[in-house]
Amino acid sequence: MGNRQCPDQRLGDRRVSSRQDLGIVDVTGEITYASAMDLINLITSWYRPTKSMALIVRLNSPGGSIVASQQLCEYLQVLQANGLKIVVVCGDVVESAALYLAVVADKLIASPSTILGAVGGIITRRELEIAPVLGQWRVDTITSGPLKDSRSNHALENAEGRQMMQEIVEDISEVFCTWLAAHRPLTPTTLKMLRTGRSFTANKALALGLVDSLGGYTAGLLTASDLCNQSNFTRTFLINQTAKPLKDKAWNWVLNILVKGLLG
Repeated sequence: MGNRQCPDQRLGDRRVSSRQDLGIVDVTGEITYASAMDLINLITSWYRPTKSMALIVRLNSPGGSIVASQQLCEYLQVLQANGLKIVVVCGDVVESAALYLAVVADKLIASPSTILGAVGGIITRRELEIAPVLGQWRVDTITSGPLKDSRSNHALENAEGRQMMQEIVEDISEVFCTWLAAHRPLTPTTLKMLRTGRSFTANKALALGLVDSLGGYTAGLLTASDLCNQSNFTRTFLINQTAKPLKDKAWNWVLNILVKGLLG
């Protein structure tokens, strides 16, 4: 990226336009449908076609809902079509649905030790064993068809249900890899490795074409400056005021696991 001066100091060879607003937003933790909608609303409240120049997404997530990421990408692509440049700066980990989101960027940056990958889908069966002194819990389900309860824990006990779930995750993997191939210069060999669910350090991912360059937030600022040919920008930090505290999210997650384990 050449000159490593701070973006605010690189004014001499840059034009100054009315589009000077650089948005910065953090996406951390599990990506859910609700968090994706909150993020879309947050960006919408900030974005102005005549002022917004670029958006830096500081992404640190093990993944989450692929549907949420797909809808986020669809929204961001509309903004890109209107001239907004998007730079994703990766944190400790960017895997699964987070990687799906990351590759929509005009430039994807990661620190050398960032972990990226885990492409595909996964369906997990949870089991909760209760001590005999507490009694036994039995769930009896009546359905209109043999696969109606396919989303429950009991579906994987059935060969037909397990096969259906396998077909679903394989289709998700195919959609994922098609998206990656459309947005990153990946070779067939690299795509084959990614299909296995393998993860890489960014140092390795750079050689594979999965990321554009190595660096952090400062590199993201410089990249946004280069993409827009603009250094005289105003930084706006987008903060979600409605986000739940981490302790509340953790407690809700524990309760969700317990309830699903008890009820199937």
